[in-house]
Amino acid sequence: ADSTASFMTAAAATPPSVVNHPATTIGHTMAEVNGEVTDTGGDPPQVFIYFGDHDGGTNAAGWDQTLVLGTETGTFTREVLSLTHDTTYYFRCYATNYGGTAWAPSTESFTTLAYGLPVVVNTAPTNITGISALVGGQVTDTGDDPPSITIYYGDNDGGTDTNAWDHSVSLPPQLSAFSASLFPLAPLTLYHYRCHARNIAGEGWASGSASFTTADHYGATVFISEFLASNEGTYTN
Repeated sequence: ADSTASFMTAAAATPPSVVNHPATTIGHTMAEVNGEVTDTGGDPPQVFIYFGDHDGGTNAAGWDQTLVLGTETGTFTREVLSLTHDTTYYFRCYATNYGGTAWAPSTESFTTLAYGLPVVVNTAPTNITGISALVGGQVTDTGDDPPSITIYYGDNDGGTDTNAWDHSVSLPPQLSAFSASLFPLAPLTLYHYRCHARNIAGEGWASGSASFTTADHYGATVFISEFLASNEGTYTN
Protein backbone atom coordinates (compact mmCIF):
# COMPACT_ATOMS: atom_id res chain seq x y z
CA ALA A 1 0.00 0.00 0.00
CA ASP A 2 2.83 2.40 0.87
CA SER A 3 4.64 1.72 -2.40
CA THR A 4 1.43 2.28 -4.34
CA ALA A 5 0.84 5.60 -2.59
CA SER A 6 4.40 6.68 -3.30
CA PHE A 7 4.00 5.77 -6.96
CA MET A 8 0.78 7.71 -7.19
CA THR A 9 2.41 10.75 -5.53
CA ALA A 10 5.37 10.61 -7.90
CA ALA A 11 3.11 10.23 -10.92
CA ALA A 12 0.94 13.19 -9.87
CA ALA A 13 3.87 15.51 -8.95
CA THR A 14 4.80 18.51 -11.06
CA PRO A 15 8.06 20.47 -10.94
CA PRO A 16 8.40 22.67 -7.83
CA SER A 17 8.84 26.43 -7.81
CA VAL A 18 11.56 28.17 -5.76
CA VAL A 19 12.71 31.77 -5.41
CA ASN A 20 15.61 33.56 -3.75
CA HIS A 21 15.14 36.10 -0.98
CA PRO A 22 17.74 38.80 -0.19
CA ALA A 23 20.64 37.86 2.06
CA THR A 24 20.45 39.00 5.69
CA THR A 25 22.80 39.41 8.68
CA ILE A 26 25.65 40.28 6.33
CA GLY A 27 28.97 40.57 8.15
CA HIS A 28 32.63 40.72 7.22
CA THR A 29 33.03 36.97 6.77
CA MET A 30 29.49 35.57 6.98
CA ALA A 31 25.93 36.06 5.77
CA GLU A 32 22.55 34.34 5.84
CA VAL A 33 21.20 33.32 2.43
CA ASN A 34 17.46 32.88 2.06
CA GLY A 35 14.84 31.47 -0.25
CA GLU A 36 11.37 30.00 -0.45
CA VAL A 37 9.61 27.04 -2.02
CA THR A 38 6.54 28.74 -3.48
CA ASP A 39 5.06 25.54 -4.95
CA THR A 40 5.94 21.99 -3.89
CA GLY A 41 4.45 20.57 -7.07
CA GLY A 42 2.60 18.05 -4.95
CA ASP A 43 5.85 16.49 -3.70
CA PRO A 44 8.01 18.39 -1.12
CA PRO A 45 11.28 19.08 -2.94
CA GLN A 46 14.91 18.71 -1.95
CA VAL A 47 16.47 22.17 -1.93
CA PHE A 48 20.04 23.30 -2.66
CA ILE A 49 21.65 26.74 -2.57
CA TYR A 50 24.53 27.30 -4.96
CA PHE A 51 26.87 30.19 -4.17
CA GLY A 52 30.27 31.70 -4.89
CA ASP A 53 32.10 34.88 -5.87
CA HIS A 54 30.82 34.61 -9.45
CA ASP A 55 27.41 33.86 -10.98
CA GLY A 56 27.10 30.25 -12.13
CA GLY A 57 23.61 30.80 -13.54
CA THR A 58 21.63 27.56 -13.97
CA ASN A 59 24.75 25.43 -14.40
CA ALA A 60 25.40 23.58 -11.15
CA ALA A 61 29.00 22.90 -12.17
CA GLY A 62 29.58 26.62 -12.62
CA TRP A 63 29.19 27.40 -8.92
CA ASP A 64 31.96 27.31 -6.31
CA GLN A 65 30.00 25.73 -3.43
CA THR A 66 26.68 24.08 -2.61
CA LEU A 67 24.53 24.06 0.51
CA VAL A 68 22.37 20.95 0.83
CA LEU A 69 19.23 21.89 2.76
CA GLY A 70 17.12 18.75 2.51
CA THR A 71 13.34 18.81 2.20
CA GLU A 72 11.76 22.27 2.31
CA THR A 73 8.16 23.38 1.86
CA GLY A 74 8.26 27.11 2.60
CA THR A 75 10.81 29.76 3.53
CA PHE A 76 14.32 28.70 4.48
CA THR A 77 17.62 30.27 5.52
CA ARG A 78 21.19 29.08 5.94
CA GLU A 79 24.32 30.68 7.37
CA VAL A 80 27.37 30.86 5.12
CA LEU A 81 30.73 31.20 6.89
CA SER A 82 34.39 31.74 6.00
CA LEU A 83 33.69 34.41 3.40
CA THR A 84 36.14 37.10 2.33
CA HIS A 85 35.51 40.64 3.52
CA ASP A 86 34.57 43.37 1.05
CA THR A 87 33.64 40.80 -1.62
CA THR A 88 30.51 40.38 -3.73
CA TYR A 89 28.94 36.92 -3.57
CA TYR A 90 26.16 35.38 -5.66
CA PHE A 91 23.65 32.65 -4.82
CA ARG A 92 20.76 30.84 -6.48
CA CYS A 93 18.30 28.32 -5.11
CA TYR A 94 17.50 25.01 -6.76
CA ALA A 95 14.71 22.52 -5.99
CA THR A 96 13.97 19.01 -7.24
CA ASN A 97 11.13 16.51 -6.68
CA TYR A 98 9.56 13.55 -8.49
CA GLY A 99 7.93 15.93 -10.93
CA GLY A 100 11.13 17.64 -12.07
CA THR A 101 13.58 20.40 -11.15
CA ALA A 102 13.54 24.16 -10.96
CA TRP A 103 15.99 27.01 -10.45
CA ALA A 104 15.09 30.34 -8.88
CA PRO A 105 14.22 32.77 -11.73
CA SER A 106 17.37 34.84 -11.17
CA THR A 107 20.56 35.07 -9.13
CA GLU A 108 20.74 37.07 -5.90
CA SER A 109 23.90 38.85 -4.69
CA PHE A 110 25.33 40.57 -1.61
CA THR A 111 28.60 42.19 -0.60
CA THR A 112 30.36 41.41 2.68
CA LEU A 113 31.38 44.28 4.92
CA ALA A 114 34.82 45.83 4.50
CA TYR A 115 37.32 46.12 7.33
CA GLY A 116 38.78 49.59 7.89
CA LEU A 117 42.34 50.67 8.54
CA PRO A 118 43.24 50.92 12.25
CA VAL A 119 43.86 54.29 13.88
CA VAL A 120 46.41 54.61 16.69
CA VAL A 121 47.88 57.49 18.71
CA ASN A 122 50.86 57.81 21.06
CA THR A 123 50.32 58.55 24.74
CA ALA A 124 52.67 60.37 27.10
CA PRO A 125 55.57 58.42 28.61
CA THR A 126 55.66 57.67 32.34
CA ASN A 127 57.96 56.04 34.92
CA ILE A 128 61.06 57.48 33.26
CA THR A 129 64.32 56.50 34.94
CA GLY A 130 67.92 56.44 33.82
CA ILE A 131 67.58 53.02 32.21
CA SER A 132 63.87 52.51 31.47
CA ALA A 133 60.57 54.16 30.60
CA LEU A 134 56.94 53.15 30.16
CA VAL A 135 55.54 54.23 26.78
CA GLY A 136 52.34 53.40 24.97
CA GLY A 137 49.40 54.52 22.93
CA GLN A 138 45.74 53.94 22.25
CA VAL A 139 43.78 52.34 19.44
CA THR A 140 41.06 54.86 18.63
CA ASP A 141 39.55 52.84 15.76
CA THR A 142 40.04 49.10 15.29
CA GLY A 143 38.58 49.10 11.76
CA ASP A 144 36.39 46.22 13.03
CA ASP A 145 39.47 44.03 13.35
CA PRO A 146 41.61 44.53 16.50
CA PRO A 147 45.11 45.42 15.29
CA SER A 148 48.42 44.05 16.45
CA ILE A 149 50.70 46.78 17.80
CA THR A 150 54.38 47.56 17.38
CA ILE A 151 56.10 50.38 19.28
CA TYR A 152 59.21 51.55 17.44
CA TYR A 153 61.83 53.50 19.42
CA GLY A 154 65.40 54.66 19.45
CA ASP A 155 67.67 57.67 19.90
CA ASN A 156 66.77 58.87 16.40
CA ASP A 157 63.32 59.42 14.87
CA GLY A 158 62.67 56.81 12.20
CA GLY A 159 59.36 58.32 11.06
CA THR A 160 57.21 55.76 9.23
CA ASP A 161 60.18 53.69 8.02
CA THR A 162 60.32 50.53 10.12
CA ASN A 163 63.94 49.95 9.08
CA ALA A 164 65.00 53.38 10.32
CA TRP A 165 64.21 52.64 13.96
CA ASP A 166 66.76 51.13 16.33
CA HIS A 167 64.37 48.93 18.32
CA SER A 168 60.78 47.75 18.50
CA VAL A 169 58.38 46.07 20.92
CA SER A 170 55.52 43.94 19.58
CA LEU A 171 52.17 43.56 21.34
CA PRO A 172 49.19 41.27 20.62
CA PRO A 173 45.94 42.69 19.15
CA GLN A 174 44.63 45.64 21.14
CA LEU A 175 41.21 47.26 21.51
CA SER A 176 42.10 50.49 23.35
CA ALA A 177 44.99 51.67 25.57
CA PHE A 178 48.28 49.74 25.73
CA SER A 179 51.78 50.22 27.07
CA ALA A 180 55.22 48.60 27.14
CA SER A 181 58.33 49.04 29.23
CA LEU A 182 61.49 50.00 27.34
CA PHE A 183 64.65 48.56 28.88
CA PRO A 184 67.61 48.93 28.96
CA LEU A 185 68.03 52.55 27.98
CA ALA A 186 71.03 54.86 28.24
CA PRO A 187 70.98 57.57 30.94
CA LEU A 188 70.57 61.23 29.97
CA THR A 189 69.58 60.35 26.40
CA LEU A 190 66.79 61.67 24.19
CA TYR A 191 64.59 58.85 22.87
CA HIS A 192 61.83 58.90 20.27
CA TYR A 193 58.97 56.43 19.84
CA ARG A 194 56.02 55.93 17.51
CA CYS A 195 53.14 53.45 17.59
CA HIS A 196 52.18 51.31 14.60
CA ALA A 197 49.01 49.23 14.16
CA ARG A 198 48.17 46.51 11.63
CA ASN A 199 44.93 44.61 10.98
CA ILE A 200 43.48 42.62 8.10
CA ALA A 201 42.81 45.79 6.09
CA GLY A 202 46.32 47.23 6.41
CA GLU A 203 48.41 49.42 8.67
CA GLY A 204 48.36 52.79 10.37
CA TRP A 205 50.94 54.91 12.22
CA ALA A 206 50.47 57.43 14.98
CA SER A 207 50.41 60.91 13.41
CA GLY A 208 53.86 61.74 14.76
CA SER A 209 56.62 60.57 17.07
CA ALA A 210 56.78 61.25 20.81
CA SER A 211 59.96 61.70 22.81
CA PHE A 212 61.42 61.73 26.30
CA THR A 213 64.83 62.11 27.96
CA THR A 214 66.08 59.57 30.46
CA ALA A 215 67.33 60.63 33.88
CA ASP A 216 70.87 60.07 35.15
CA HIS A 217 71.88 56.51 36.01
CA TYR A 218 69.01 54.72 37.77
CA GLY A 219 67.20 58.03 37.98
CA ALA A 220 69.11 58.99 41.14
CA THR A 221 69.47 62.59 42.21
CA VAL A 222 72.84 63.54 43.78
CA PHE A 223 72.58 65.64 46.96
CA ILE A 224 74.99 66.71 49.75
CA SER A 225 74.02 65.66 53.27
CA GLU A 226 77.15 66.96 55.11
CA PHE A 227 79.73 69.62 54.42
CA LEU A 228 83.15 70.02 56.03
CA ALA A 229 84.73 73.40 55.31
CA SER A 230 88.08 72.70 57.02
CA ASN A 231 89.83 69.62 58.37
CA GLU A 232 92.88 70.87 60.20
CA GLY A 233 92.12 69.09 63.46
CA THR A 234 92.92 65.56 64.59
CA TYR A 235 90.00 63.93 62.73
CA THR A 236 91.19 63.29 59.20
CA ASN A 237 87.97 61.80 57.81
